Amino acid sequence: MKNRKVVSALLAVLLLASLVTTGCRKKQVDKDTQAAEDNDESEMVSTDASNMADAAALGITSFRASSNAIALSGCATVTRDTVAVPHTIMIDFGSSNCVCQDGRSRRGVINISYTGGYFQTGTTRTITFANYYVNDKHIEGTHTVTNNGLNSAGNYTWTVEAVNMVITRPTGEHHTWNSTRTREMIAGASTPFVRNDDIYLITGTANGVNINGVSYTANIVQPLRRAISCQWVESGTVEITPANLATRTLDFGSTGCDNQATVTVNNNSYSITLH
Repeated sequence: MKNRKVVSALLAVLLLASLVTTGCRKKQVDKDTQAAEDNDESEMVSTDASNMADAAALGITSFRASSNAIALSGCATVTRDTVAVPHTIMIDFGSSNCVCQDGRSRRGVINISYTGGYFQTGTTRTITFANYYVNDKHIEGTHTVTNNGLNSAGNYTWTVEAVNMVITRPTGEHHTWNSTRTREMIAGASTPFVRNDDIYLITGTANGVNINGVSYTANIVQPLRRAISCQWVESGTVEITPANLATRTLDFGSTGCDNQATVTVNNNSYSITLH
C-alpha cells in the first residue's frame, strides 16, 4: 500500500511538471527576426553591387542626390576593356578600407563581364567579387543580370540571379543567399546618363541560411521600391519563412528613404533597423 502511494505521488509530480513545461512552451513568443534581417542585408548588398556595376558600365563615376550617394570616384579605380569579348570592367577599391560617399567602407574588387549596352535587349552582365568587403563584411558570390527588353507597360526589365552569395562578418558569423529577381525601371530611362533619377521595382524569390544556421525562403509580395538616390528600400513587403517557424512579414513602410522596417510574426510586430 505504501509503495502504491509513493508511485501515485511520483506520477502526480511528473504530470504536474509536464503541464508546467507544456504551459511554458505555449507562452513562448516567436520573435525571431534574424532571417528577415539577413535576407534584407543580402538584398541590399546585391543591389548595391548591381548599381555600381551599372554606373561603371555607363561610364559614370559619381552621382549624388541630397545627402545620399553611391560613389566610385575617390575610392575606386575603374578599368574598362571594351576590346575583349565579353567586355570587362574592374572596380578596384584597393586593399585598405575607403569611406565612400554613401558612408560605407569598401575594399577589394568587383569584376564585371558584359556582352552589350545596359539598355540593349539580351545583354548579360556577370558580377563577381575578389577579396571584396563592405563595412568589414566579406562579400562572395555571383550575380548575373540579363536585360529582358521592354515589358507590356513599356518599362525596361532585368532578371537578376544571385548564386552562392555569402556574407561573413568580422566575428566569423556568416549567412548565405540565393535569389531570382526582376528589376523593373519605372523612372529614369529617358536620362540614361543621369543615375539619381532612376527608380526600380523589384519582385522575386530567395532562399538562404541565416547566421544561426536556420534555412529560410523569401517571397516578395509587394514590389520593393528602390530609388538610386536612396541607399535603403523605400517601400514593399517580403514574406519570410524560416524552417519550422511561422511565416513573418518584413514591411519597409511607406515613409520614404529611411533605415527602419517592421517584422510581423503571429500578429506581433517588431521594429528593426536595417544595416
